[in-house]
Amino acid sequence: MFKSLSAAFERLQFRQKIILLPTLAAIVIAVVLLVNAAMGVANERRLTHLEHGYYPSLQMSRRLKEVLGVTQRRLQDAVAATDLDYLALADSASAGFRKAIQSAVDGAELDRRRVAELDQEFSAYYRIARHTSEVMIRGDASDATIALQDSMRVRYNELQARLDSSAARDSAAVDRAFIAARRNGRISWISSAILMLMCVTALGSLSRFTSRSLLGAITGAVRVADRLAEGDMAADFPRVTPDEVGQLLRSMERMTSYLQEMSAVASSIAAGDLRVIVAPRSDADTFGIAFQHMTQYLSEMAAVADQLSAGNLDVRVKPRSPSDGFGIAFVAMIENLSRVIGDLRSSEEVNRNLAVQLAAARERLSHLLSSSPAVIYSREVADGCAITYVSANVESQLGYEPAAWLAEPSFWLNRLHPDDRVQVQRALDEVAHQEHLIQEYRLRNASGEYRWVRDELRLVRDAGGVPLEFVGYLVDITQRKELENQLTKLAYHDALTGLANRTLFRDRVEHALARAGRTQTMVAVLFLDLDHFKTINDSLGHAEGDRLLVAIASRLLNATRGADTVARLGGDEFAILLEDVVQDEDVIVVAERITEAMRRPVAVAGKEVLASTSIGIARCSGGESADALLRNADLAMYMAKRHGKAHWRLFEPSMHAAARDRLELEADLRVAFERGEFRFLYQPVIHLETGKVIGAEALVRWHHPQRGIVMPLAFIPVAEETDLIFGLGKLGLSAACREARSWDAAGFVGAEGEPLSVMVNLSARQLQQSSLPDHVAHALSETGLAPHRLVLEITESAVMQQTDSTLATLNALKAIGVQIAMDDFGTGYSSLSHLQRFPIDGLKIDRSFVSGLGTSRNDTALVRTVIALGDTLGLRTIAEGIETSHQWEMLITLGCKYGQGFLFARPMEPERLAVVLRDNATTGLGIRVPTGAA
Repeated sequence: MFKSLSAAFERLQFRQKIILLPTLAAIVIAVVLLVNAAMGVANERRLTHLEHGYYPSLQMSRRLKEVLGVTQRRLQDAVAATDLDYLALADSASAGFRKAIQSAVDGAELDRRRVAELDQEFSAYYRIARHTSEVMIRGDASDATIALQDSMRVRYNELQARLDSSAARDSAAVDRAFIAARRNGRISWISSAILMLMCVTALGSLSRFTSRSLLGAITGAVRVADRLAEGDMAADFPRVTPDEVGQLLRSMERMTSYLQEMSAVASSIAAGDLRVIVAPRSDADTFGIAFQHMTQYLSEMAAVADQLSAGNLDVRVKPRSPSDGFGIAFVAMIENLSRVIGDLRSSEEVNRNLAVQLAAARERLSHLLSSSPAVIYSREVADGCAITYVSANVESQLGYEPAAWLAEPSFWLNRLHPDDRVQVQRALDEVAHQEHLIQEYRLRNASGEYRWVRDELRLVRDAGGVPLEFVGYLVDITQRKELENQLTKLAYHDALTGLANRTLFRDRVEHALARAGRTQTMVAVLFLDLDHFKTINDSLGHAEGDRLLVAIASRLLNATRGADTVARLGGDEFAILLEDVVQDEDVIVVAERITEAMRRPVAVAGKEVLASTSIGIARCSGGESADALLRNADLAMYMAKRHGKAHWRLFEPSMHAAARDRLELEADLRVAFERGEFRFLYQPVIHLETGKVIGAEALVRWHHPQRGIVMPLAFIPVAEETDLIFGLGKLGLSAACREARSWDAAGFVGAEGEPLSVMVNLSARQLQQSSLPDHVAHALSETGLAPHRLVLEITESAVMQQTDSTLATLNALKAIGVQIAMDDFGTGYSSLSHLQRFPIDGLKIDRSFVSGLGTSRNDTALVRTVIALGDTLGLRTIAEGIETSHQWEMLITLGCKYGQGFLFARPMEPERLAVVLRDNATTGLGIRVPTGAA
């Protein structure tokens, strides 16, 4: 440019040497003005470069803000839906971030520090989002999720503020740069115009032609400079014909063309074409060389950006020099981006695995819920009856679809059992203060059946302590309730008969006593014990014994009122509770009714069994305990047994002393066997017509060291109750058989020279003992006594108990060869058919009938009938309890052949009997036979 101006100046031929210096000054000023114009153009180009430097940063801030907003909204929607698809969120965040970076690096330098800070803040926000997803995947408590959402919201707001600040700063910088650049350009062009006018004034001495030509050139240059200052790079210089300034104008035209080329390159770069090729015009074109370097640098950055956009994170970028700030920042950005994308790729793999695990966990959870016996649900806090969630297995448990529970707020409440509704509603009203509630109630299922459920729920609160909802579960416990009812029934009822047991009976007695104290009425307890049940049980077996107990329980229920409590206390013991008793007669009526009901035989296993019962009655009007009342009734029952069984007795205070005596008697009875305190006496049985002895009955006596001689009536019932009767029976058999053998050794014979017989009494308990025939055979074998000389006496009532088993035992005894006599005949309920069935050899008329001979028409007729019956059946008849000669004479008259009683002899020691038997063959007992008898 300067060479062209010099050549033009040399061609000027100034004729006047005097104006050479002003002319030279004007040329210099014009050159300065041209240089100033070039600086203006350069200022415009720098402004364009400044615009391309700040705009990418501004665009990056705006794009990151958009990506951040989209990410935040997606995360909030995912959290609200409790279904966080984190993989899709990560892909979206990664793609948006990559596009924002790409837009930023297209055509400008960026501040590496600012890019790094934005990258770090975005990474922190992304880590929080990923952590939130992990919490959701694990299914942690909602409090942790809410805390993470709050943290993420704070980070989001901070990042938004940072991006807004960065965008505002970049925008302001761009605005200031434009304003400053345009202002500087206008100042430059205006100053140039002023200098040119000054130069025209100073060159007044130039020739008119030269001055006019130069002034026109300068005026055109100013006009072009103004248009250039306005950014019009297509401005043309007006043609000036003078040769003196033609070269100058051509140089300016070339400069304008150069500037137009640079402007086209800048426009291409601004349009995003970073691959523009710029070639300097010459080696001296420093501006073109610099512009060429810049376009090459941008082309390289564009190639790197293309690689990054294509997903190639292995691209390597190096700054051109230590002063290449944009390159350093770009390298840092790429490194951070590569690290972030690497983390994203690792996270994507982890997320894929987590997604697979989450899907498996969801499937497993769904399977567990569908197969679980517990129904999970949630309820509203405001309305505890409104169900907000219920697991799908509710349909299999109760038959209702989950949608039905959610559609109707009162659905659950309407299906509560009416008896449970008030209690359950009250508990729900109080659960807000308890935080935790467990209750059991009945719920109607779809088929209309009420099922017992266990309902356990807790109140869930947020981090601030505000109640959110109730969460709980329902479990069907109907089977457990049924089992509990069964166990309760077993605990308070007898398993065999279904009656109340001792525990329940005692509880009811306690309540009845408390009530009696308030109503001024009496309470009565009847204590029942079956007579001879053990014998029945041992002979027929326990199964048949159980059937007998069931039959007895049924009879007791039929004989009592519906309000009365009938209980089985254990074994063969029963008890009956009577309430609202006014007088003793009310209780006696019930006792008589029960006694009468028990007189009828019970059919057990095809056999008829007589199961009488002894009853003890205790009354109380309050003030006594249940145990005392039961104890008193028990004592009264034992007194009834001692007085003949099949009877009832009212409790009297004196029975306590009797019970005490009985206990002492039982204890002494056990010791009596060890001390040998039992003695056997023998009462002769005579031939009534001759007065001679035909045999003797063995009678036991207890020689107590303090009590003296204890009669059988006092201790035999105790022995039967305590099983001591079996030992006593063995002892009596052995003693009687030995005594009979001693008679043989002494040569004692009967009235007609026959061997003497010995008679032994058997109790009902002995008769029901299956080993009795063995014991009898052993005694006979041990002593050598002939079996036909042993007469076993059994009572009529004993024969009537368990007739089949008794018949079997009697047949076994007959097979041994012993004789059997029925004692106390006429006091029981035997029939002629029984006499025909049983192998009986003789009948013993009870003393109660003998005592009425001659004074009681009925007794006389009965004795006559028994004697005639014996004769008809071929049975030996023996009268007991003969105490007067008149009775003796009447018996002989009626045809009775044998008898015994105090009239002839009292029971005597064996030694005394030996003296009697020695004289038996000649004088007998020495008693004169009644005259009328002969």
